[in-house]
Amino acid sequence: MVGVVQSVVEVYKDIDELVEAIMSAFRGLLEAVGVVSRDLSIVAMRSNGESFLDEVEVEAVGGVIMSIVNDVLRSIDFSSPEKIKIHLDDKRYLIIQPYMDYFIICLTKPNVRIGFIELILEYYRGSF
Repeated sequence: MVGVVQSVVEVYKDIDELVEAIMSAFRGLLEAVGVVSRDLSIVAMRSNGESFLDEVEVEAVGGVIMSIVNDVLRSIDFSSPEKIKIHLDDKRYLIIQPYMDYFIICLTKPNVRIGFIELILEYYRGSF
């Protein structure tokens, strides 16, 4: 039993390091990065810290994003997961990408080069 708990703690530590590495690699191109489990529990989440939103607005935006993510992820056929890219009206992207038994979720800043972001996400998806 102790071995199982240690394994779970190690996985969560690795995921936290993954989220931190992704956030620092993008150097201001992302608003937020998170990892959610298949049951849609948030495992790790980071924001860029430069957000103009106050705490209440961040919670409201986070709730809307998780609502969208919840609907999208529940409709995915888990036997063949693929990346989902949603172009929002304010010219940001919401990217949902499978990672092991989890999903990496990124919210970009407006008007970013999406190809560059997808390239870096593919790198991190295979490196951890």
